[in-house]
Amino acid sequence: MRTIKEIHLGESTVQIRELTLREVDALLTAIRGQQEPTTLDWLAGETRLPAAALETVTGLSVAELIELDLSQSELKKLYEEAEELNPFLSEAVAQMRRVAQMEALQTTPGLDALLSLLSSEGSTTSGTTPSPSSAGSVDSLVETMDDYFK
Repeated sequence: MRTIKEIHLGESTVQIRELTLREVDALLTAIRGQQEPTTLDWLAGETRLPAAALETVTGLSVAELIELDLSQSELKKLYEEAEELNPFLSEAVAQMRRVAQMEALQTTPGLDALLSLLSSEGSTTSGTTPSPSSAGSVDSLVETMDDYFK
């Protein structure tokens, strides 16, 4: 049986629902496709559920949630209750964020690309051209870059 909890926030009462597996599946698909963060996303940061999840568990749109004119402590309580009733959703969102960060790292030019760029623009002041194998460590990369930009 699905749990529904009412919480009192200022002068408002908001219902928070435990989502079903089907609802979680649809929500995660929607979150993956989301392009622009909302005000609630910015406030919540990377540690809380995204606004789309808060909309789904409360049945209120972001505009309606903003219209409630909640204080930050009330908003925190709303997030905490939503996360408590939907712990698997919270973990799934955290996992999605970890995967997205890993994917971003894979598509970001790394050490090899940086060293390749440096070597393609000429040699360092010491007369050697940096390469991934000669850079070996962060310290040597910093030294190489220091020499290059002198």
